[in-house]
Amino acid sequence: MSGFLADELTVKMDGRKLTVSGKHKKKTRSEDDLVFHDHREVLREVLLPEDADLDAVTCTLTHDGKLCFQVPRKAPTAPKVTNIPVTRAPQGGEGQEKAAPDEVDQGGSGDGEARNTRDKDDQEGSEDE
Repeated sequence: MSGFLADELTVKMDGRKLTVSGKHKKKTRSEDDLVFHDHREVLREVLLPEDADLDAVTCTLTHDGKLCFQVPRKAPTAPKVTNIPVTRAPQGGEGQEKAAPDEVDQGGSGDGEARNTRDKDDQEGSEDE
């Protein structure tokens, strides 16, 4: 950002998108009364990583015109482990009027997606009782 003053730059964050914009205007007059206009504009956008700590981002304009950002990463969180109790289905036809909860299919595709494993015969059998 060489040639820009700190008050000529704007740094904004919208979610993970970091935007730097700035305008610099300078008017000088030479010894022979010529007027020079220096006009610069800048616009840069950067998408920060998902693990960036967006509340801790800092920005500094150095004396030699470099705009430096410090974007710390969030501390990694350990995956949450939760025990899920296993209950036994009622014996005999009790509770069959209720819809059976989805169960995890351990065979076949192995993708671990939840599926309702009751088949058509089970559903018809519960209606006969």
